[in-house]
Amino acid sequence: MAKAGSSWVSYENYLFELRHTMHYYQTQQQVNFGVESGKRVLKQLKKQTMQQVIDAAYVKQLAGQNHVTVSNQEVNDQVTLVRSQNRLGNNDQVFKDVLSEFWGWTVDDFKRELRQQLLGQKVVAKLDAATQQRAQAALAQLNAGGDFATLASQVSDDTSTKANGGDYGIAIAKSNSDIAPQVVDELFKLTPGQHSGIINNGYSLEIDKVTTQEGDKVHAAHIVFNFKSINTYLTPLKAKDKSSTFIKAE
Repeated sequence: MAKAGSSWVSYENYLFELRHTMHYYQTQQQVNFGVESGKRVLKQLKKQTMQQVIDAAYVKQLAGQNHVTVSNQEVNDQVTLVRSQNRLGNNDQVFKDVLSEFWGWTVDDFKRELRQQLLGQKVVAKLDAATQQRAQAALAQLNAGGDFATLASQVSDDTSTKANGGDYGIAIAKSNSDIAPQVVDELFKLTPGQHSGIINNGYSLEIDKVTTQEGDKVHAAHIVFNFKSINTYLTPLKAKDKSSTFIKAE
């Protein structure tokens, strides 16, 4: 249905993404695609989905050029991590029911989507050397005895916490869905006063420190280094090898 540079975009990929998005809007947002307002929403969703699958093709090109891959083990490990924190149900049947109810997915569908997401994240992590260097420099300062709160206020990209020395401002439980699962997993391996190494949560790098622990919850602070947007790397590729569409998403 389209071509992204030298890569073909299959109609099946487009339908896969569109169907789960429509399912979510119908079941969770109660959008009726049969009425005028719903038809306008659907028209926009089709355009967004078209661009999404074209971008995904460009991401695969970047991944190939930079020798980035995602293994089955990495996908399975990510599923295990989120499930261990009860983010998608606490048993196999609930897990399947959640995927089906919200997105109309099977477990294999979910893993397919997750693989694409992880691929984009790994591409950015490899290409964004500047953010990697900033995180490494901060960790070196902490390991040399630097003050965590002071460093957070100086270099963290999280504007909502840096003024407070990176403090989250909340008690964090293992089931806290507002914090990346990779971070939650690491927090509960630390003892009060201890800081982590560099944690890649997919969208940023961060260094965390547990300040206190109260029962099954911890108080913590973090220093965040945001990755550049994937568009930083897609835009020049798109300009060099323009895409073509053969089916209108209307």
